[in-house]
Amino acid sequence: MIKDYQDKNSDQVKEIMLTGGLACVKNITGFMKNHLNANNLSINTINIADSPFLSSLNCPDEDRQTYTVALGLALRGLAE
Repeated sequence: MIKDYQDKNSDQVKEIMLTGGLACVKNITGFMKNHLNANNLSINTINIADSPFLSSLNCPDEDRQTYTVALGLALRGLAE
């Protein structure tokens, strides 16, 4: 998928941000670098579920994933 994007856009992907449940997987950044065979690619994780914002809402743990999706979409909108 990354190679397809780079080929279509003649643009290099330099950084990947992993969020949500995937960001919590142990050693996911190492796995992704190995799987993508891309040592020069920066892979970072963000665990929005542990944010002070969600803590201030007294949000139940089982509902946090729903809020992380909404926060992720909002952050994406800000970036664009």
